[in-house]
Amino acid sequence: FWSFHHYTEGVPSEYFSYAFELDEPNSGGMIQDVALRLQNQLADEFPAIREAKYIEWWAHCRPHSSGHQLHFDSADEGRNDVRNPIVSVVLYLRGEVGGPTLVTDQKMGDRKLARKGWLCFPRENRLCVFDGSLLHMVVPGRQDQECLDILKKQYNLETTKRVTLMVSFWRDLKIRNQNGRGSAVKFPVDKSDIDWVKQLQTKSTDASIHKPEKASVFDVENVWSSLQDDNIATMPSYDECFQGF
Repeated sequence: FWSFHHYTEGVPSEYFSYAFELDEPNSGGMIQDVALRLQNQLADEFPAIREAKYIEWWAHCRPHSSGHQLHFDSADEGRNDVRNPIVSVVLYLRGEVGGPTLVTDQKMGDRKLARKGWLCFPRENRLCVFDGSLLHMVVPGRQDQECLDILKKQYNLETTKRVTLMVSFWRDLKIRNQNGRGSAVKFPVDKSDIDWVKQLQTKSTDASIHKPEKASVFDVENVWSSLQDDNIATMPSYDECFQGF
């Protein structure tokens, strides 16, 4: 999957994601099975997820020290108009490598910066679920010697990465029929000659015996720190601050 998409770990790769209609049979392979299970499990906490018609998904494989800037999940990366998903999900696929996901209470259009935040730390098979309109990021993994010594007892940090699968649930989403990388590209379910597509067409095993357990998150009291005495007169624009690279 990574080599097919020319994914790079140092300089961040160009963003790409895949999408499919949630209720269309056999349109999303194994990810469709995952999305349907998530929709069912999360409906009590996030009732609006029942209204989802489309799924967008993407993945990252980053070193322990790598982070990801503050951003909003947006259709087509916010081009032309900023629209957010109903719910966003992060599934941690590998161990405790890498930093936590920070989710704030800030939304597009707010006139003030975030006042609260919550940290969710990676653990294999842990889900981080939040309102898809919230500003969030990945905090880089700690680099102090004590933390690295603990991790090195369990992992080879040269080869073990922070591997995550992100799934967003949409009421409406434009799916793009195109070749190559891009946002919300139609999942190529018919291209079983591509190895990673073939692997994702395998049906997932029944996981009904695995009862989810709620994990603790850690409160962040000061999401932003002021570097000057005067207050911000106006909020920075979307491209200048919240989706810039």
